[in-house]
Amino acid sequence: MQNETLESNRVITTLTEKSLLDEMVNDFIKTVIIENIVPPYIEWARVGKNQIHSRTAENYIHLLRRHFLECFTGWTISAITTRELQVHFNRLAQTHSNSVIIKVHFLVNRMFRRAQNKWGLGNPLDTDDFKVPVSLKKDMKAEPYNNDEMFKILLGVNAHPTLKPIVNLLAATGCRTQEILNLRWQHIDFINGSVKIERAMTIDVEFDDLGNTIRKKTVDGRTKRKSSERTLYVDEYTLDLIREWQKHAIIHTKTKFGKYDYVFGNTRSDHYTYCGFRSVLNRHFDIKYGKGHGLAALHRIRHTVATKAAEEGASIIELMQLLGDNQERSVLRYTGRSTTIAIKNRDRISKSMMAVRNYKCRSEA
Repeated sequence: MQNETLESNRVITTLTEKSLLDEMVNDFIKTVIIENIVPPYIEWARVGKNQIHSRTAENYIHLLRRHFLECFTGWTISAITTRELQVHFNRLAQTHSNSVIIKVHFLVNRMFRRAQNKWGLGNPLDTDDFKVPVSLKKDMKAEPYNNDEMFKILLGVNAHPTLKPIVNLLAATGCRTQEILNLRWQHIDFINGSVKIERAMTIDVEFDDLGNTIRKKTVDGRTKRKSSERTLYVDEYTLDLIREWQKHAIIHTKTKFGKYDYVFGNTRSDHYTYCGFRSVLNRHFDIKYGKGHGLAALHRIRHTVATKAAEEGASIIELMQLLGDNQERSVLRYTGRSTTIAIKNRDRISKSMMAVRNYKCRSEA
């Protein structure tokens, strides 16, 4: 028993004093991040707690190497103290967003916790002396398009037979572009005027044994989260655009029309990739409006739809159903940044306070 304890202490001492941080990071990437990647076709019900998409893994690996390992390359594990980490994260907060800081902290803390459980090493983040700093950089949030911009977008694609139905469907539903591009004909119900969101175009990343990206490919994958699977209803105008698209597509594109075939194909393939569609849309707007138009940021259409719905009185629950979000904080941004809602609230409060003042005047009379 004593010999086992001595051997254990020797291993811990060797790891702490001689092992480079690089070794611990690469071990964490290989045995934790890469081993927890789940194929994109696996259903949500079969996804484990720690499993992640390969794009998430790629993001994690980049964050861990770029915003942690590069700053401590060549250091021994014992040299990474709480003070050194506090200085590092404070410096990170000067130039990077809260999202980056939180994710890097999550990864580094998990890595040290694993080393703590596996080898008995101390975790320099697990102390009251360390505080996760708040970013000093102003987050660049996606703003909704104003009415003029949205008009230009819809007008700009009006004469384009492929872009018109896709962009108008985005504007009618607030869906993510990846969700619309992955629609199959079985998901379109022309009788009831509904669109069913079940899957999404996504990027699958392949890695080598060291966690380096080998290749990326577009695949049919899960939606962003389980709550993103939903049924939405669209107006007759949008349904007519899809009907017109059918007539055009059967002659001019490689779109197929079986139950399980993609709704939106093009002249080269029976479906678009996300990057391919973005490129086509950008080139089209470049020609129509010139460089620097700023109108192809497709996620802003989603923000626009959500903001418009909120301004029309949609509740948080209704916005969550529309967008496929499962957290209130995800949709509150669409209400909190709306001038129209702020003005309506002003008028409501003013009206109620006026009633109170009139009541007081009547009481005094």
